[in-house]
Amino acid sequence: MRLRTGILLAAAALLCGCLGKSTSSPSPVTRYEIGTARESQFMPEVPRLLSRLSFVVQRTDETPSLIRWVTQTRRRPVLDDETGVQEAELNLVIVARKGRSSPRGDIFNMELQVESLVRIHPDSAWTAVRPTPMYNRYMDRFVQEFRTIFDTGEHLLR
Repeated sequence: MRLRTGILLAAAALLCGCLGKSTSSPSPVTRYEIGTARESQFMPEVPRLLSRLSFVVQRTDETPSLIRWVTQTRRRPVLDDETGVQEAELNLVIVARKGRSSPRGDIFNMELQVESLVRIHPDSAWTAVRPTPMYNRYMDRFVQEFRTIFDTGEHLLR
């Protein structure tokens, strides 16, 4: 009898866990660690790279331990595997968090936050959807651009 009760409780726990996972809505924001840099290195590089990627900086927030660049939202292409999507948009936030001190300048940890929203119908609200394989490949280009600059570590030796 105890074994049967244990099996039923385990099955119920598994079922509850699965139900909770399937009913949660996707987050519109995906975060990517893109490397490390000194303030003197990332301050000119981030706006330059955003401009090269055709993003416009809407605002920059600065504190002694955190710097954020928020871009204007821009349209992105609707990808072939985004079934039923009529429009899509993208917004980037680059965050530099002070990580550790160094004699040559504080080292900041760099993060790229991507908000992607879609519309199913032109009159519907913008909503988040789970990333598709084509969306992930599309975003890899942006992530790699940032990682190429900040993830190598060579810039910290200068």
